[in-house]
Amino acid sequence: LPTLPVPMSLGNLEHLCALEPPHLKATTDGDGRVDFATSAVAGRRCTLLSESTCARSEARYFADAISSQIMVKTTERTGRRVTMIIPTILIEDIWTIDDGEECFPRHIMESLTSEEKERLLMVEHIEVDPYAEPTNTYVLEASRSARNALL
Repeated sequence: LPTLPVPMSLGNLEHLCALEPPHLKATTDGDGRVDFATSAVAGRRCTLLSESTCARSEARYFADAISSQIMVKTTERTGRRVTMIIPTILIEDIWTIDDGEECFPRHIMESLTSEEKERLLMVEHIEVDPYAEPTNTYVLEASRSARNALL
């Protein structure tokens, strides 16, 4: 089996993700808004959907090109903070509605409006344990264009 990168300590990863590289600081779109790459480094708001219950939780994800990881931070209903780190090398596929509704669990699709379906991503990733089943993480992005930029 290939050797997988060892995730950085959470403290170091949070520090790296909070930094805005100088070459991204001034990058804006034509309307003066910060572009997607800059916002992904600084942290983008999104909504996570529970696969088992379709419960929604507000979250923020950070893309870190240096360590090739995506960090997702959310708070459970109990108030406990949860951080999930997904090394990009462990992402097997990313699905959208463009791939067909049949790619998603029926109960997930039934819980969404038509507009939300356009913003949905299902990130299929494996755990570090190569014998574990892949995990699906369901993300509602802010818009279809933001969803496409993340891809």
